[in-house]
Amino acid sequence: MADSPVFYAGLDEAMQAAMARARETFPYFWRELHWEQRRIVPGLGLAAIKAPFSDEGEDVEQMWVGDVFFDGREVHGTLMNEPNALRSVAQGDPVSLPVREISDWIYTLEGIAYGAFTVNAMRATMSPADRDAHDAAWGLDFGDPAGERLFPASAADGHPMAANMLPSLQAYLDGAPDAVSQADDLGFTLLHSMALGGATPLVRELLARGADPTVPNALGDSALDLARAMGWSDCVALLGG
Repeated sequence: MADSPVFYAGLDEAMQAAMARARETFPYFWRELHWEQRRIVPGLGLAAIKAPFSDEGEDVEQMWVGDVFFDGREVHGTLMNEPNALRSVAQGDPVSLPVREISDWIYTLEGIAYGAFTVNAMRATMSPADRDAHDAAWGLDFGDPAGERLFPASAADGHPMAANMLPSLQAYLDGAPDAVSQADDLGFTLLHSMALGGATPLVRELLARGADPTVPNALGDSALDLARAMGWSDCVALLGG
């Protein structure tokens, strides 16, 4: 990806709609990364967001950002592209931006691309031959450019790892009950993290063990605040929202 061309997001209606859809569905991207960060063996081939960058008074360049981390308010990562003309950022720079400023997201699993809304908006304007060449250059299955993929069919009712990890969490907390209330350097408890990732079964278990849904993290957000901001309605209901 670092050597891929920089794509410029136009202002036409289709591209604007694609960017809006990427922002709207960002929670599904983060849900997948939430679990990717907990896999012993990585499952994703690529996970990145796209965002606009510019120098003052210069044209905008749309570039990809990898090594993504989300704190509930801002997306943090590393710039993957080499800018064409910009001087304020360079490939490999750390960057941070709010979700409202992203223009796309993509993750790949077993060669299938999920998200990639602006990519598909561009693919929709290509001839079949050009589209095939584009997809071959990426080495990915983007599917029908008129459709969208948010997650695999196995995650339609919530990420399967949320249920699969429940016995491990129970065993861990049986041996370390104080871990329910422990926080990391960002003030995230297990409940904050699971609420942000929409992990309903684990949120339920943590609450049953006394986790407090009102405790704020370092940014002042409770687990309920995070679940509500992400639109995880089942978690919001469990957390008292």
